[in-house]
Amino acid sequence: MLYSDTKKINDFAVIESALVTSLITDDWLVGFHHISKQLELYNLKSDPMCHYNVANVDENKRVIEVLQITLVNWRREQNPELSIGDNPLYWDIEILGDKESTTKLWNSYLKGYEYLTTIDGNRPGIVGDYAKEVLKKINN
Repeated sequence: MLYSDTKKINDFAVIESALVTSLITDDWLVGFHHISKQLELYNLKSDPMCHYNVANVDENKRVIEVLQITLVNWRREQNPELSIGDNPLYWDIEILGDKESTTKLWNSYLKGYEYLTTIDGNRPGIVGDYAKEVLKKINN
């Protein structure tokens, strides 16, 4: 990048782990859960530990839209040969890797959620009853 005018530097990072694709900027972290089809959004300025999902706050719809477009465009640049939809929640898991690897991730993700159902539901995040709701949604 130091010697080429053709390389660009992004002002974001993409994180893919356990069938979740996230995009992080200085101000925001958005996560798209490919199994549960859930969206998370955290304001890193006011909530750097990501305790409060603000994806359902009306004022944040435009933020989500911009971050989603950024992520989709980035993914299309990385994989121009794949057909990549506009909504990361509904991407085929083949976009994330080979079928064997993604199946293993899928199964470990489900085991993780099963464990989270055993944790006290009064803590912040996806635990307890909330984890049960997610599992129910996944299994439908």
